[in-house]
Amino acid sequence: MFLVLPGCLLLVFSGVQSKTSIDLMQHLFNASRYDRRVIPSVGLGTNVPLNVSLNLALMQIENLDEKRQVLISHIVQTLQWTDPHLTWDPSEYLGTEHVKVSASKLWTPDIVLYNSITQDQAVGMRRGDVLLHHNGFVTLKYSKIIQSSCKTNVAHYPFDKQECIFKFGSWAFNGFDIAVDSRNEGGDLSSYTKSGEWEIVEFSTEQHKIVYGCCPEPYYDVTYYLKLRRQVLYYAMYFIIPCALIALLAATIFLLPQDCSERITVGMCSLVGLSFFFLLVSENMPPSDNVPLIGGYYSVTMVQMGFSFFMNVLVLRFHHMTDEKVPAWVRKFILGYGARLLRKKFYSKENAECDRNENADQIKVNGDAQDSFLMKVIGKKEYCNEIVEEDMKIAGAIEEDAEGKKRDVEWKQAAAVLNDLALILHVVVVLLTFAAMFFEVLFIAKS
Repeated sequence: MFLVLPGCLLLVFSGVQSKTSIDLMQHLFNASRYDRRVIPSVGLGTNVPLNVSLNLALMQIENLDEKRQVLISHIVQTLQWTDPHLTWDPSEYLGTEHVKVSASKLWTPDIVLYNSITQDQAVGMRRGDVLLHHNGFVTLKYSKIIQSSCKTNVAHYPFDKQECIFKFGSWAFNGFDIAVDSRNEGGDLSSYTKSGEWEIVEFSTEQHKIVYGCCPEPYYDVTYYLKLRRQVLYYAMYFIIPCALIALLAATIFLLPQDCSERITVGMCSLVGLSFFFLLVSENMPPSDNVPLIGGYYSVTMVQMGFSFFMNVLVLRFHHMTDEKVPAWVRKFILGYGARLLRKKFYSKENAECDRNENADQIKVNGDAQDSFLMKVIGKKEYCNEIVEEDMKIAGAIEEDAEGKKRDVEWKQAAAVLNDLALILHVVVVLLTFAAMFFEVLFIAKS
């Protein structure tokens, strides 16, 4: 008996509670006292707007497409306002101070993202639930994935910073009907999932009141400013360091022997490899008047490697050019200034003249001695002249062969000097280019 009585009381109490909740819903959303198509009236006079507080929580940055200039992000948006028609006395409903109802049952503000690139802005609102307090304070929270336009500047890519905005405001109501403000001084990052590509520098907010030229009514909006910094480790590992290594490895073409036929092949492979990386970088770049930092670095490196390839061809040309006379400018600038710059001592023009005079004197002395010897042995001068002429022809051939060998040596020496100069110039330009980019990155970081 004592156990049955509390059970009955509990059943009666539960029935009263369920009935009370139904009565509360009927009381709040009675068609005779509430119409969700009408904006809640809050004020005694006219032009008194309804204050709608907005809070934006950023959950995740899914992608920032530089080519399309679109930011795809996951957000949670919270709207709060006061509806005087949705109030009740908690003591009349067993102390119920707040209830959850569907957003489709009551009036909700048409707060949309102005810079969205999608058409349907109210999907999240229709799915959300509303927390309704007994004093008429309404809280609407919903989650959605948005695609917003974001003007990107890739001048310092991949060491760039981007600033994207989220501009929220009422679509149909002016400032006399709805005044939108921010509940906090900045966006909420408490539940943010860190991105592997972007680092958030700042997430601030500003409220604007704008009067357009077409209409006398003001319009309120809340703008969130999201400042991002790109994480550069990925780009340094996969784009910058390979470019520098390829440029340095291209210097090996000047270390190969000049008789090696693979010098051209090595140079072409290096240039093709750098072009492949350059295409990978250019695929992520939007068409813009600003040349990205990494694009300029690749362009300068490719021009420098092209010049080094041309110098390699010129070295091979000098090395195998043996039938032509060595020009004076080659002797002056390459075998002269260039050899002295590299501290090399080569065969010079003065040495060639001295050798030529010594050979002529030796041939003359030998000819006189042969004339005296032949006159004594043969005794007839005409036979002696014929023999001397044959000897002179042989001497001339020997001298011509010596000149050809000297010419061949001069060309090869000029090729060696040109090869060393091109090697030094190649390494210096590669290091200077990398240093210039490095100091530019430091300047960007400080600014």
